[in-house]
Amino acid sequence: MADSPGSATRRRAQSRHSPSRAQSPAPLPSRPPVDHQPFLDAIQQLVDNGTITAGEAEVVDREIVAGRVDTDTLASSGFTAAQLQAVQQALGNAKRALAAAVPRPSK
Repeated sequence: MADSPGSATRRRAQSRHSPSRAQSPAPLPSRPPVDHQPFLDAIQQLVDNGTITAGEAEVVDREIVAGRVDTDTLASSGFTAAQLQAVQQALGNAKRALAAAVPRPSK
């Protein structure tokens, strides 16, 4: 019986991906777990000093844990310009403090 058009292509594709020839991919380099706590603490300080409410802090905390604080999302949640600025300043300060704590290689 004659092969249907494309059957040879399918056989070649199958043979290329056969288990006997398959190689496992190289493992991805592991990254240390992210410590969100310094950023969450910075936001808690804004609650403690009355800049934002506990409910507003929960919104920011979710953004921190998600890995990106989107000021548009915060603004649409009701944050004022002054609150947005305070959040950005607090998170920036936390980031700078973490960067300063990283040992630098000597030259």
